[in-house]
Amino acid sequence: MRPKECPKCKSSDVKEIMYGLPPDDFLKSDEAKKYYCAGCIVTKDDPAWHCDKCDHEWGKTKNI
Repeated sequence: MRPKECPKCKSSDVKEIMYGLPPDDFLKSDEAKKYYCAGCIVTKDDPAWHCDKCDHEWGKTKNI
């Protein structure tokens, strides 16, 4: 479930972190604006959420 706000700065500008290389057509879509695109290497310690206001990242990724 998407958090309502950043635990650090309380901003509501929170995005789910997407790992991997998404297709170009996805990156140009409105749907892509809901995600923060990260790197291609995923580990069990990578965060799941990103705050666009303060760059704080938290949570645990699923499906690794």
